[in-house]
Amino acid sequence: MRHDYPVKKICPRSLGFDIEGDILRNVTFAGGCPGNTQGLGRLAEGRNALEVARALDGITCGKKGRSCPGELSKAIYKAMGKRPPRRKAPAADGRKSPAGEGKAEAL
Repeated sequence: MRHDYPVKKICPRSLGFDIEGDILRNVTFAGGCPGNTQGLGRLAEGRNALEVARALDGITCGKKGRSCPGELSKAIYKAMGKRPPRRKAPAADGRKSPAGEGKAEAL
């Protein structure tokens, strides 16, 4: 089934994908950096949709606070009727999170 979503505050105007069973297919972006959006689509193609969403969740683009991968993650969760995982709040004393936390997972 095809899922198309308009996006704001990132370079592409919209993104879309098909989910067949639990597998992502035909990931596309309208606008944005062609190399990055095509690469993201190819990496996601044929993979488990929730695994892709988890791997891309929380990725930002500079100071924007959003990104193409992050918006794709949100759209996948929405299409599958799932909620993204909750993020842990930063430590009250300003310390950085332990090594490895907050890094993107490999697809």
